[in-house]
Amino acid sequence: MIWDGLPAHANEAVTLYLAGAARDQIQVAQLPGYAPDLNPDEGVWHQLKYGELHNITCHNQEELRYQLRRAIARLQHQPALIRSFIEHSGY
Repeated sequence: MIWDGLPAHANEAVTLYLAGAARDQIQVAQLPGYAPDLNPDEGVWHQLKYGELHNITCHNQEELRYQLRRAIARLQHQPALIRSFIEHSGY
């Protein structure tokens, strides 16, 4: 798991989970405080904004959520593209 260091992710439940049952199953790599170039999520969001949703106009938040879920679903079927975001970040 690549951890971006957001304080909201460091709550007690996550800490206990990672220290407990998941200790032998999940390896955590923590990013520096602000490092968008090292965060594969930035590649995902860039692809969503400028690729999948580049020509979509939504009239309300419900429609935006729907279109975003569809775009994410399309990305899930492109493992090579997802891997490229990770590789581009140096992992």
